[in-house]
Amino acid sequence: MVAVGGGSVIDQAKLAVCLLEDHETYARLAVPQRSGMVTLPGRARRGSRLVAVPTTVGTGTELSAVACMDTDRGKRLIISEMLRPDVAVIDAEATATLPVELLAEGVLEALFRVVSPYIGDHQDLPTEDALAETIAERLVLLGHEVRDARRTGHHPVARLRGEIAKLSGLSHAGWLVLGRHPYAVKGWLIANELSWALKVRKMTAVAALLPHLWRNILRGDTRWGSRRRLDRMWARLRETAPDVLPGDPEQGIAALLDFWGIDRRIAADADRLEIVAGRTARSWGAGLPMLGELTAADVRMLLEQAAGASAR
Repeated sequence: MVAVGGGSVIDQAKLAVCLLEDHETYARLAVPQRSGMVTLPGRARRGSRLVAVPTTVGTGTELSAVACMDTDRGKRLIISEMLRPDVAVIDAEATATLPVELLAEGVLEALFRVVSPYIGDHQDLPTEDALAETIAERLVLLGHEVRDARRTGHHPVARLRGEIAKLSGLSHAGWLVLGRHPYAVKGWLIANELSWALKVRKMTAVAALLPHLWRNILRGDTRWGSRRRLDRMWARLRETAPDVLPGDPEQGIAALLDFWGIDRRIAADADRLEIVAGRTARSWGAGLPMLGELTAADVRMLLEQAAGASAR
């Protein structure tokens, strides 16, 4: 099978080739469950080969062993090595018509994927840390190039689109998270639930949450991540544009998002935020390990901070 399209199209193809070959996979995906994460059995198999040709950037699903599946209860994250495509074709021509704002969002998506486990985990791993810092810095530099092209009214050139596509895939590299806590990334889970509930783009949800998530870390709430490691990562990223980006990580990431022209406004009343917080806790916490010690009240507070900032 050849899958040509964005992340959702490739994810559907990844799931389809698995379902065609393994009836146990269908049973595992179809059974009702509250967990937002579904791990397919290690003995799952697939005989059909899959070639992925991404026409968007950011998701990197063409190189990953995960897929998102939409259900009537929200998005589910499916994990299995058999989901990884056999071949990924990275061709800048495939993104030639991609709107520039989606290129910027794609850079943010890859950046968020790289820095979140780095900041969410508290241990220092010199080799893995150096890899994450280097890829994150490179992504920010590419984001600045997209911004410059957008400001001058030019479409980003093939070289730039190709570099972003390449790093989108590399953001899934196992070396980046080797030795990390398996559930160090909390913001991604909450952003996915928020995006699904409000019907906004995933990166709009991420951009709305990110400054406030970092604020909680800076205030010393270690359940969200390490302040020391956040400060270190931000110091590295700020060097790409020190005249534009403040030294404070919370203010800095907000400035970066605005500098790139990424929309971070969401609209939701208190009742809707309560529902999103409850759904998040049910799918990823409340006895499940993904949210760690965070509760529905903690999630609701973060959502209220993001929605309140958007209303101002």
